[in-house]
Amino acid sequence: MLNVLYGFPPDAQPSLDDLRSRYAPGEKERLEQLGREAAERGEDRIRAEVKHIMPDGSIKWLLVQAQTAAPNADGGPRAIGVVMDITDRKLHEEKLAVAAREMQHRIKNSLALVQSMVGQSFRADRSVEEGKEAFSSRLQAYAGVTSLLSGERKGQASLPALLDQALSPFREAFSEQFVIDAPEIVLPERIAFGVALAINELATNAIKYGALSVAEGVVHIECRVASNELYLTWRESGGPSVEEPRSRGFGTKLLQGAVLQGGEGSATLSFLPDGVYFEAKLPLNDV
Repeated sequence: MLNVLYGFPPDAQPSLDDLRSRYAPGEKERLEQLGREAAERGEDRIRAEVKHIMPDGSIKWLLVQAQTAAPNADGGPRAIGVVMDITDRKLHEEKLAVAAREMQHRIKNSLALVQSMVGQSFRADRSVEEGKEAFSSRLQAYAGVTSLLSGERKGQASLPALLDQALSPFREAFSEQFVIDAPEIVLPERIAFGVALAINELATNAIKYGALSVAEGVVHIECRVASNELYLTWRESGGPSVEEPRSRGFGTKLLQGAVLQGGEGSATLSFLPDGVYFEAKLPLNDV
C-alpha cells in the first residue's frame, strides 16, 4: 500500500531516500524542523501534511503520522507510523481559499463603488430626497447586474442581456425611444459592472434633462468590437438643447470611475447641441 501511495511498483522496496525523493521542494527541511521542535518539547511523534510531486508531475498530499521506535539492529534510528492520502481534501481546501480571496476582492470593489455612488448621489446641490432617489436608482442597477453575473455564467454576462438589465427600469415608459445595436459577446465582471452603471446613469439623466424628457427624443446605443476592444456609444437626439453644466454633475465622475474600474481604456462625455454624447473604449483582454 505504501508503494502505491508513493507511486512505486507494488513489488518495489524503496529506501527512505527514495520516499523522500517524492517530497515537494522544501518539505524535507520542514519535516526535519518539525522533528527537532518535537524533540525539544520532549515529544516522540509528529503529525504533518506533506506535499509530494509524483513522477508524472501530479500533486499528492499525504498525512504522515510517525513516532520514534526502538533502534535498528545496527543502532540506527527507526520510526513507525501511518500515511494517508488526503489529496482530495487539500484540493478542496485550496479551492475554498481561492474562493475566499475572490470574495474578499469583490467585497472590496463593491464597497469602493458604493462609496462612490454615495458621494455622487448626496451632493451639496441636492436635497436629501433627491440624493436618496439618485442613490436608490444606482443601487438597484448595481443589484441587478450582480444578480445577472451570479447566474449561469458565474462572473460573466452577455452584452445584450446586460443592456436589457440596465435599461429595465426605463423600458416600460420609454421602450420606443431606444435604438440599440449590440453584438452577442460575453463580458467579464470588471467591464459588465461599469457598462451597466454607465447606461443606468445616462438614462436617468436623459429622463430628467435630455432626450427622454420629451416624446420626440431618441437614444441610440451602439456597441462594436474592433482590435479586441469594446466601443460603446450613447447618443441622444430630438431632445431639448443641452449645454455643458458648470459643475461636473449627473454622475460624471461616477461614469468615468465605474467604466474605467480597471484603469484601462477611455471614457468621454460631451454635451453637444443635439444632445448628450458618451463614448467608452474598453479593452477585452480577458474575454
